[in-house]
Amino acid sequence: MVVKREITREQLLETNEVHRKNKDKNVERQLVALELYSNGESRGEIAKQTGYAPTYIAQIVRRFTTEGLTKIAGNNYRDNRRNLSFEEEREFSEAFENEEKSGQPTTVRKIQKAYEELIGRKLKSKSQIYEFLKRHDFRKIILRREHLIALKYHFLLNVEDYKVRYKKRAHL
Repeated sequence: MVVKREITREQLLETNEVHRKNKDKNVERQLVALELYSNGESRGEIAKQTGYAPTYIAQIVRRFTTEGLTKIAGNNYRDNRRNLSFEEEREFSEAFENEEKSGQPTTVRKIQKAYEELIGRKLKSKSQIYEFLKRHDFRKIILRREHLIALKYHFLLNVEDYKVRYKKRAHL
């Protein structure tokens, strides 16, 4: 049995408000489909105007009437494969901030080793570390060649560890 779902006037006014503030094309099309549905258009006619399949229009209306506007206009994307929460990552980054303040350069290799120890497994690539650095406002600092040579000869250090280092961005 097909259930004809009704969209109330208050719900329609709510969609109009989101319609004005929206910048996402897909959300825009879904809001147009809801508006046309509330005006009594058939799913076939709405499908021709919006480019959606009639069955998908029924899903949009069902989601809107049962779960509300946030299911359609809200951000439904979630991060995949996060090993730590944002707060745990912040605590983890504080150790490197303290190293930076004491003058120790922070490298991706050093951060990755510590991260792998913390989560208890090896990462497949460094991209997760780069995303971590981006989330916590670290910036890349590349030392000049002259400085690398001075580090190598004057302090007898392994230059590979000092080529690229990361520093927390200062917010003004």
